[in-house]
Amino acid sequence: MNGPSLIIETPRAGDYGHRFVASSADLSEREIARIADDANRNPLGRTYISVARQTRQVLRNATVREATERIILEGIDAAQLAQSQLDGLIQALAGLFPLVDDLTQTIDWNSAEKNAVIVRPELR
Repeated sequence: MNGPSLIIETPRAGDYGHRFVASSADLSEREIARIADDANRNPLGRTYISVARQTRQVLRNATVREATERIILEGIDAAQLAQSQLDGLIQALAGLFPLVDDLTQTIDWNSAEKNAVIVRPELR
């Protein structure tokens, strides 16, 4: 991997439900799914830090439900960070949720079709 990567797990991928948006193609779909699963259980891991929020997911049948949306910074040595650095990263990651709102509205999910990971260089 070439340095830290930003990964977004969103339930707002149009008709496709949950999808991942990543800053690069350095990680495989399987690796991204594993990292997101780990972050779902523990927001601070050995190589990542994550933040999450509840958001509205609209399903194909127009059903609306609450779902979790997560931003993960992967590829860091979290154990080497001071608490103040961790707090700053958490605040910075949470500050990216407005960007996530914009991305979920601008990504052409139909073009992405069944791709579970959408790479967006603007996340670098």
